[in-house]
Amino acid sequence: MTAPAMTRAVPHRSPSVRLGRSEHEALLFDVSSRVLLELNHSAAEIWLRLDGRPVADLVAELASTYRVDATVVEADFETAITHFAANGLLAPFTAAPATPAPDSRAEPDPGPERRWAERWSELQTVASTTSTSGPYRVGPETMQVVTNDDALRTELDRVLRPLRAPGPGAGARRLFAVERRHGWVVSVDGAEPTRVATRIDALTHALWHVNQLATAPRADRLSMHAAAVEIDGRVLVLPGVSNAGKSTLVTGLVAAGARYLTDEAALLDRNDLVVDPFPKAIALDPGSFSLFPELKPSVGPAFVAHLRRKWHVDPAAVGSVGTGGPVAAVVAPCYERGAPTQLQSLSFGPAVELLLGATFTGTLADFDTVVAMANRVPVRKLSGGDLHAAVAAVFELAAGL
Repeated sequence: MTAPAMTRAVPHRSPSVRLGRSEHEALLFDVSSRVLLELNHSAAEIWLRLDGRPVADLVAELASTYRVDATVVEADFETAITHFAANGLLAPFTAAPATPAPDSRAEPDPGPERRWAERWSELQTVASTTSTSGPYRVGPETMQVVTNDDALRTELDRVLRPLRAPGPGAGARRLFAVERRHGWVVSVDGAEPTRVATRIDALTHALWHVNQLATAPRADRLSMHAAAVEIDGRVLVLPGVSNAGKSTLVTGLVAAGARYLTDEAALLDRNDLVVDPFPKAIALDPGSFSLFPELKPSVGPAFVAHLRRKWHVDPAAVGSVGTGGPVAAVVAPCYERGAPTQLQSLSFGPAVELLLGATFTGTLADFDTVVAMANRVPVRKLSGGDLHAAVAAVFELAAGL
């Protein structure tokens, strides 16, 4: 874009992009593309002013505010706007293509709706002829389990027991795991029923639905793929991808005296960053079995084979459960076999990137929340391959908060 053309331009910020700032850094996040872009001070000031006014007016405003030659500001604008446009952050360049009009001659397919109605009718029949277990507290919801299989009911109740809630469960959501002639049907309240082949598959899908219900998007709450513990009243959140070592580390921490809050789904209030306990059974993978052989759960014959791939451990068998509280620090575990234990401090930009990557939905509201978190509390990356050293490093960090 030539200088005269640029000054006549009227760029707009895309509504899908949000600016986050610390005292010395700034980031742009585009929720539609998941692009996270670092900005210098000049580019951040330019971004804030892209409100529909002509660039020439904005150049004059900035030149006057900062007492800088207009040609210098104009060059900064050209660089910044070109950069914004190249990353799809300006509204004129991010308009979605028009959706083709539907073919009015096409007949709707009644198949999926009919099949759903048939399966829902099956589930309702089972619900009327069998007992339920629960209720269980799943985030802000309560849930009951409906199944016509005693072995599955016993195992689900064992795994979900840490979430037991008082009361009769009036108004609770219903998790169905029902055996039919050719397999099992698993669903919450009849929505999107899934058919699976085996009892162990039914258990796996049922527990997946529990996690989905707990982490469902809510306006007042951020859900993160993270463990969390309480150490001397200080809450530490431990975000990480699958196989990063969250459940292993949280088990080691609780065994050493920390109080358990969750092992893979941290639920935070967006306003005050208070973590609400979600003390589900700790899910350990085979790589952790040798570290905690005493925690191998006792299960019924139908689920002995499942112990080869997953242990669902009652947190009460490890230590105590906490009550939650505001986040005091973030520690992101990264298991590296044989590597020395290191606790690295992250600056604002990498901290926001790490936290945003651990959210389940990555919305603009999530971005605002993790920006606030990165500004309020220390964010550390914990790498290494020795569990005892990692536990000691986390306790040392907590003691200094």
